[in-house]
Amino acid sequence: MAATLARHAAREVEVAEAATLTVSPKSIEEAAEFITVAVTTFTANDAGTELVAARFELYLEGRRHPEFREMLTQARESFLSLAMAVLTKLGLDASRESATALISLMDGLTANQMYHPEFALTTEQLSAVIAAHLRSFKQS
Repeated sequence: MAATLARHAAREVEVAEAATLTVSPKSIEEAAEFITVAVTTFTANDAGTELVAARFELYLEGRRHPEFREMLTQARESFLSLAMAVLTKLGLDASRESATALISLMDGLTANQMYHPEFALTTEQLSAVIAAHLRSFKQS
């Protein structure tokens, strides 16, 4: 379990670091589109949903086994850094709290799309929800 968690956490860090280098939204709408693509990519096919399901399972294991928390914290920190960078580029409040709210929204939308297909949002609806959430952050 530890080796699986370590590999998965390392992969999440790689994804976040790569996205940090390439993501440079110029508007809330561009950021919402990027995030929508991320959510739909992870939920559009079996390979993506298996990866997300594995992530959720590993996070549950992290709750049961405190020795895994450091790896999970490192992965989360990488995504928080990415979210803070995106918020900064948009001129929005880039606090840790705002980044946490954004990542939590993404996690929730991903879970909804994956576990409740009968309630899945369209791409347009996802983008609108994400854009509205981004607009709720104060300008910095």
